[in-house]
Parts: sequence; structure tokens; C-alpha cells
Amino acid sequence: MATVADRSQPTKVARSLPVLWRYAVRARLVRPDAVDEEIQTLTARLTPGLGDYMVLIVVGLFLPIVAIVGYLAIAVVRIVPFGLRKHRAAVR
Repeated sequence: MATVADRSQPTKVARSLPVLWRYAVRARLVRPDAVDEEIQTLTARLTPGLGDYMVLIVVGLFLPIVAIVGYLAIAVVRIVPFGLRKHRAAVR
């Protein structure tokens, strides 16, 4: 039950992060040497699928450890720039 109750804060952060990112892109606060494709990739990664979080909340009711691992997986996929390193190497 604590897994479900503790998820309200990350869900709020997950909803506000894309808003802040889009503001930064529109206000040209992103590095000037950033490639458009790189910005689009980051925008897609930072836009969360709230469905993922909802599924994990339900899973957390029955299998809390699995839900915690799922939250960790979502965080890692969003934070670690898997595809961006290849693109930067190709641009140079």
C-alpha cells in the first residue's frame, strides 16, 4: 500500500517536467549547438506515458517489488541518453 501512496509525487513531477522542457525549448534556453533531432528525442523521452504509471500503481497493489522495479526502469529509460551518443558521434 505504501508503494501506491508514495507514487503521487513522482506522478506530479512526471506531469510537470514535459511542461518545463517545452518552455525551455520555446524560450531558446537549450544549448545553441543542440541538433533538432536531439531536441526532438529528448522531448519524446521527457514526455511520460501516464498510462505506464497507472499500470504500475495497480501492479503495486498486488506486487509492490515489481512496481518499484518498474518505476526504476521508467526513470532509467528517461534519464540515460541511449540513442543520443550515437547521433552525436555521427554529427562530429
